[in-house]
Amino acid sequence: MSQFVLAAEQDRILLNFVRASLQNDELHVITAQSLGDAMARAAAWSASVGVLGTGFRGATVELVRELRREFSMRILIAARPGEDELVARSLEAGAVGFLTIPILRGDLVARVGEMLAEVPVSDGHFVSAGPVTLDLERRALIRPRPRTALTPCEFEMLRWFLTLPGRTFTRRQLLASDRAAFPPRAKATQVDRHVESLRRKLGTAGAMIEAAGQIGWRLAMKGTAEIEFPQRRVEEDVIRG
Repeated sequence: MSQFVLAAEQDRILLNFVRASLQNDELHVITAQSLGDAMARAAAWSASVGVLGTGFRGATVELVRELRREFSMRILIAARPGEDELVARSLEAGAVGFLTIPILRGDLVARVGEMLAEVPVSDGHFVSAGPVTLDLERRALIRPRPRTALTPCEFEMLRWFLTLPGRTFTRRQLLASDRAAFPPRAKATQVDRHVESLRRKLGTAGAMIEAAGQIGWRLAMKGTAEIEFPQRRVEEDVIRG
């Protein structure tokens, strides 16, 4: 059964890169260069995943919010360096994650694959991803062994990571996961200390929790990467050499 990905951005080069990277017999990429076209084409093709550039500037955040509200779309942001605050606002509006230009094709393929995967992770009593399992009722770590006691804030952050694997959470979101679990007047930057403690307690499984630039953290699935966007022209490399 075919699946559809919406690529929306004013930059045609980025749209072409997304299409060339993702398009195959089972995955079709539809493109839009305006906000109105993005909403119309998402509706017409029932796209389940979106890759949005930041060329729409502040309107990118509203587009994320509308696509989430209207179509429950899982959204990946393709951002340029220095756009951390715009990316953070997009994540807090409902985007699942982001990649920073220059983008490696394998990274794009892997991240979209994560969003397309339907992986049940919870039965209401336990939540699990890979080698890590939490007992939600007893608020305890079941796997990996040996079991280690988690602080309240570590438990809440891990519950978020396991419930939505692959999703990037900003430091503000993680701090808000359970304000009562964090020390009084805790700042967003203090989240890093608690995440690092959590990673240590998980042992080798802690490597699954990785930093997402300067923005936040995610429970990651590793992928391969080999082709970069924007692609460098071979003849230019020869001339420079």
